[in-house]
Amino acid sequence: MFIIESQHHDNLSNRLKVMLEQMKKTFVDIPPHFKLLVALNPTEAENTLKYLFRLMQHSTIPTDLFAFIRLYVASQEGYKYCIHFNSKLLQTRGYSDESIEKVRREISSVPFDNRIKRLAEKGIKAVYSPSDFNLDDLKDLYYLNWNDEEIFEVINHAAFLFKNGKIISAYLK
Repeated sequence: MFIIESQHHDNLSNRLKVMLEQMKKTFVDIPPHFKLLVALNPTEAENTLKYLFRLMQHSTIPTDLFAFIRLYVASQEGYKYCIHFNSKLLQTRGYSDESIEKVRREISSVPFDNRIKRLAEKGIKAVYSPSDFNLDDLKDLYYLNWNDEEIFEVINHAAFLFKNGKIISAYLK
């Protein structure tokens, strides 16, 4: 799958060990791309998992929205591994193949209410057309009762996949 072997490190922090055990409970095993990240840089793996676990417990943004954002960005960028991983994740959460395919083509197809759809659309706009993203976009989101922290979370997560998708793609066989 990857051009290097994911080696087991004996010197992992206790925190990272606990996080990896949590992942095993969620996914039955640690997903290969996380094993790769642990092999490449355990500190970065710990920081990434801390970030993702925080998003999975977000109090105002549905966790599945972040998976749909990753799916959309992966589709736009041609990150086949990420497309496959996030599609399978969303299928296990009960989303139909049809709804997953629609979101791959158009972020406005996320299967959520209009308020969440607008947040997703504006977040993607900020990443793909930053010069077109402006105060009016923020005002639209403020009107829907989104705050700057929530808006940032969505923009940041879309951009997060650019970096991680590139890294994963670089190490694929």
